Amino acid sequence: RRNKMYRHFTALINYKMNLMGLNNSQGAQLCGMCQKTFEKKKTSPEKFRLDEVMTVFEKLKFTDDEKREALYGG
Repeated sequence: RRNKMYRHFTALINYKMNLMGLNNSQGAQLCGMCQKTFEKKKTSPEKFRLDEVMTVFEKLKFTDDEKREALYGG
């Protein structure tokens, strides 16, 4: 169940970045992280801290439904 949730969160991050026309460097900068850290956390999303998840939600303009999907695996 957790692995599904993590994969779904990463997929949503990639989807939102794609919609906004952002690459990893730009997404990282928008979310206040260095690119390498952002990429590692996207690969292992369980390493995101709660404040970082909230920043990702805000900066990538997650809807309430997308937030629920990200937190509960869709």
